[in-house]
Amino acid sequence: TLMMTGNTKTFTTGNKIINNFIAKNTTSSNYEIIIAGNLLLNGYLYIAADGTGDEALDLETNNGDVSVTGNLDFTGTGSGSESIKMGSGDWTVSGLVDFRNGTVDSGTSTLIMDGADENLRSNNQTFYNLQLQSEINIPYIYNDTFDFSVSNNLTIEATGQMTMWLNSTLNLLKDAT
Repeated sequence: TLMMTGNTKTFTTGNKIINNFIAKNTTSSNYEIIIAGNLLLNGYLYIAADGTGDEALDLETNNGDVSVTGNLDFTGTGSGSESIKMGSGDWTVSGLVDFRNGTVDSGTSTLIMDGADENLRSNNQTFYNLQLQSEINIPYIYNDTFDFSVSNNLTIEATGQMTMWLNSTLNLLKDAT
């Protein structure tokens, strides 16, 4: 597991596979981790603002692709906020995607969900492209909503399906195939 904390910095991946990655801020200052290269994770990706400062993960500056075999989640326990700038790359996630506790700037990226029986938990985020390659659930949790929008293309592959439960809304702003 690679945990990066502290000052704003650039992480050059060298396109190497990392087991797990945590971008974490425990301070009162706002920090950002800029990714240079493709972020390839055999495990989870967590963004955590555990102090009063914000933590951001930036793939917009260098527009790399992201592959996560586990979960992608905002896990901070402090009063700071978590955010992701997705850029224009492909984000392939095989586990749970939980964006409820942060913000997402999707840029012109594609979020590809390809795991078995995944959940997408959103907080009114807008995805540029969303591609579903497996069974995706938009779950129901009491007093919680998982509204989201797709501003360009929603693609559901032949093996994919989407199940939306109570209190969820999908806004298609362009095409669906």
